[in-house]
Amino acid sequence: MKLVLTLLFFTTSWVVAQAAEAVPRLPAGYSLELVASAPMVTSPVLCVWDGNGRMYVAQWQAGLHDSATKNATCSVVRLEDTNGDGLMDERTLFASNLTFPRMILPLDDCILIGESHTNDIFAHRDTDGDGIADEKTLWYQGGSREGHIFEQPSGLIWAIDNYIYTTRNDFRFRFTNGQVIKENTLPNRGQWGLTQDNYGKVIFCDAKSGPVHWLFPHTYTDWFPHRALENGFQKLPLSNSFTATCGQAVFRGDRLPPDFQNNLVFSDSTARITRRARIDYDAMGRPEMRNFYPGSEFIRSADPHFQPVNAATGPDGTLYLIDRQGNRDQKAKTGRIYRLRHQNFKPGPRPNMLNETSTQLAIHLTHPNGWWRDEAQKLLVLKNDRSVIPALRKLLFTHKNPLTRLHALWTLEGLDAIEPDVMKAAFDDTDPHLRAAMIRIFEPYFLAESDALLSLTDLTREKAHQVQTQLLLSLSRIPGEKSRAIAGAVLANDRQNTFLKELDQHLTRRTKINQPVK
Repeated sequence: MKLVLTLLFFTTSWVVAQAAEAVPRLPAGYSLELVASAPMVTSPVLCVWDGNGRMYVAQWQAGLHDSATKNATCSVVRLEDTNGDGLMDERTLFASNLTFPRMILPLDDCILIGESHTNDIFAHRDTDGDGIADEKTLWYQGGSREGHIFEQPSGLIWAIDNYIYTTRNDFRFRFTNGQVIKENTLPNRGQWGLTQDNYGKVIFCDAKSGPVHWLFPHTYTDWFPHRALENGFQKLPLSNSFTATCGQAVFRGDRLPPDFQNNLVFSDSTARITRRARIDYDAMGRPEMRNFYPGSEFIRSADPHFQPVNAATGPDGTLYLIDRQGNRDQKAKTGRIYRLRHQNFKPGPRPNMLNETSTQLAIHLTHPNGWWRDEAQKLLVLKNDRSVIPALRKLLFTHKNPLTRLHALWTLEGLDAIEPDVMKAAFDDTDPHLRAAMIRIFEPYFLAESDALLSLTDLTREKAHQVQTQLLLSLSRIPGEKSRAIAGAVLANDRQNTFLKELDQHLTRRTKINQPVK
């Protein structure tokens, strides 16, 4: 029996009245627009969207004191805006009887959900189109997992390199031709939340330290020089340090001011704040993360129930903020999902990607909203439709936007279509991020055939710090005389760059202690 709960109680006056209660403080021009609240959602902890723009929300209705008992009373709901007014008006109970769901990843024909107290991941399918999952199959078998509710994996994001990442684990996944491949990585310090920037750098968050593993892809190194954070970055107005940072998101949309692009947003749920940070690079490529509002915060609230726990760039090009609004010791019956708006921008249209052809999906790689580019790339790789390869090659060879060319390159990698002319085009690209990405893609060649390292020697004359650092990172995977000679040439080409020398020294020490990550 089809069971769809459609709630049409969001009148304009009701929404305004609800949003006016204990409104969080924001900078001029910005506002938080309420898109869903109880009983539409109760105790939300994360939200994601499928290719058609339908929102999937993990709910922790059970009290956190029940988490040790593995209480299977939580759920994932699907929310939709059916009339285009920006408010969620249709709610479907997609999956129920879950144990504190903490990871959701929409694929093409299913929704992956990871629960607490297990490393297993299940694929949930709605086979009859009623919005309710009626088929549940094991996607990855990882076995049981013990530990505190806040010390278990989260994330499950499909990154630009076509790997799927989680927090708290020393591995990642590759999903190819229906097969799940587990690949070992370095461990990470991530806790709740996971995100990537425009160039595919996966960024984690540690509750007490804030953002971690954001300097380099964590698969290479966990090196974190003390100069990477500005002085006082970890201090809060009412506290000497972070206590519960979580829910980070790199904003990659197109419906907020341009200076918000590629900024990192994360919250401290205990302090009831959301911070906006930017990353600046000096001439040597040394990064420094800075608070966008020194001495203050992007969002602040005096409401004791305000508990921001997650954020995400949405299909409409805005930023969504999850407010759990819960007391950790009680069963939550409240919760809100906000859309961050700016007075000069309107949210964009809803996607329809699950019903589109590969050719149509390829066009979305040109979209200014990173959510659209990510989703289109993921669906193209899942389709494995090689007829789209000529269109992808054309984007790589001719498109003016370097982000479009970057996604075209990684989509070709996901389709196993990296030919010599593709490699040359990427290595010769005017944008250093393309050249750095091609070095990463090229790794399997010189990992298997050391003589292939010689083809990288021209890159040692690079001055772009993105290329210099990626060369050193990639070379660290294959310690030996040839790789050390090339690394030495990189350093000799920029003798005044002390940051590169520090990085090389760290990587060299690490390879002497540990086997390279594969």
